[in-house]
Amino acid sequence: MKTQLLVITIFFLTIIVYGQQSKNLSEQMWERVQPCYSMFEDYDEDGKIDYDELIDDSKNGYLKISGSYPTCGCSCTHTVGAYKGNDGKYTFVEEEEWTCSWTKTISSNKDLSEIFPNNFGINTFIPRAENTIDNNVALFYLDIEIPRVGTDTEVSIKVIPFGLYVENDGI
Repeated sequence: MKTQLLVITIFFLTIIVYGQQSKNLSEQMWERVQPCYSMFEDYDEDGKIDYDELIDDSKNGYLKISGSYPTCGCSCTHTVGAYKGNDGKYTFVEEEEWTCSWTKTISSNKDLSEIFPNNFGINTFIPRAENTIDNNVALFYLDIEIPRVGTDTEVSIKVIPFGLYVENDGI
């Protein structure tokens, strides 16, 4: 009985692992934008989900979705870029913005410190900044432009508007 249970367990674990690896690039990217996309509804009842913008070039590593959802004035935008490595695996870089919660995040399936250049920080944008800026409070946020074509990804800093007091999370 124990042997049968072990064989069945191994069989199902193999199916689960294989199933996760067999997702194509488009499926993996659409899975990543689901938190935003799932908020949209069919407002005009034509059988199609309503959104403001959809650029689905996921077969080439780019997907962007944005629109409003049923809370007055709330919207989200989620952009995903897939960068294929020499090993054939993808690094996903994402930018997600939610207007009602005033959040804008940059994330990846890898640690961001692995993606950004060595010694990446405020000095990358403002030389000698560490001597003049209080590092305990975030004054800027990162903005990223994920390219639809190519791999040149533009990263810039923007001033946090209205002098918001936001704790620095170390990036």
